[in-house]
Amino acid sequence: SSASSASSASSASSASSAPNASSAPNASRADASKPRRRHRLSDEEKRTRARDAERRRDDRQLKLHAAALDALAERGRLYPCSCSRADRSGGRRAPDGGWAYENTCRDRPLLGHWRDATEPLRARLDDDRIDLVDDGGVDLSQTPAVDMGDPIVRRRDSVVAYHLAVVADDADAGITHVVRGRDIAPSTATQIMLQRALGFATPRYRHHLLL
Repeated sequence: SSASSASSASSASSASSAPNASSAPNASRADASKPRRRHRLSDEEKRTRARDAERRRDDRQLKLHAAALDALAERGRLYPCSCSRADRSGGRRAPDGGWAYENTCRDRPLLGHWRDATEPLRARLDDDRIDLVDDGGVDLSQTPAVDMGDPIVRRRDSVVAYHLAVVADDADAGITHVVRGRDIAPSTATQIMLQRALGFATPRYRHHLLL
């Protein structure tokens, strides 16, 4: 009777302990399968992250544009320009409808570093002709250094001008196809000459009518 009771107690003890041992892995798996709660950002945290991302993007672009200006300076293509818009007014019309720049200051040397310049800086383009029809059939052919004049690449307020900025940004992003409004078409040949001056590849272009 004692042996039987002991055996029964032992069996009961084993039976009661076995489920506990096997339930531990099951509990772990159950916990692992529960979806983790994600931290929900407050509006202030979202604004802070957006500002930080924008700051990093701006810093990267500043370095990218500075590298392009460094390259143009090393090639002897930068020069200061003292001509105002009023000086060009009433002269020869450019393909974009504005007044062409006659490269009046082209022989002026850049004294010192381009960062120290207090006047706008222009890029001396090659006097080559660009023969190009875009993918939409728009004729982009020009001799941009003559038809438009050497472009400003750094403004008086030290901001990098549109032509150089878009050329550097597109090259950095690996852009191979550019689709944009036809109002920008007259500027394309100038940008291609800047691409060549900097050793960048020229993407394919398509200029569409504006709505």
